[in-house]
Amino acid sequence: MNEVFDGNYGNPNEAYYANLNAYNQICVDTVRQTSGNNSARWLLIPGWNTKRIMISAHYYSPWDFAGEESGTITQWGASATNPSKKSSWGQEDYLNSQLQAMYNIFVAQGYPVVIGEFGSIDKTAYDSSNNVYRTAFAKAVTAAAKKYGAVPIYWDNGYNDQHGFGLFNHTNNTVTQQGIINGNMLY
Repeated sequence: MNEVFDGNYGNPNEAYYANLNAYNQICVDTVRQTSGNNSARWLLIPGWNTKRIMISAHYYSPWDFAGEESGTITQWGASATNPSKKSSWGQEDYLNSQLQAMYNIFVAQGYPVVIGEFGSIDKTAYDSSNNVYRTAFAKAVTAAAKKYGAVPIYWDNGYNDQHGFGLFNHTNNTVTQQGIINGNMLY
């Protein structure tokens, strides 16, 4: 949305500002007019060359655990019991190094950081213990984010079956992944 042309990104002209601001206003108006808490919800709106910056990043490392739709890597972290089901990278040490780098580069310089998406897909069809590791992943990301001054937001895509990120059934308003929710709420 913030690349509405192919040209001079560093010094946009008034027409480019107006175009981007019009897109952003449509987004804000649409969200504000819906029900629930949306009239007061915080929104991340991309701007151009602004001095009011918040850094937003996604965290899905290691991808072979968090998002790859295969049954090969279904376990994560120090509590993993089967090395052949655990990624060779992207464990707690890597997570902490990534969030510490975000802290050093942004938070320590006064820029707020939000992990705008993180999570891991449901692979219980391949490994019935997968939710144990999804919970461990959620706990670890949440703890590291708090430690390094970031705000984590779990990605619930509303899909609760194989390969879904869902924590809630949005049709009947029920919880489907209480353990992962609890992991997110510990910190």
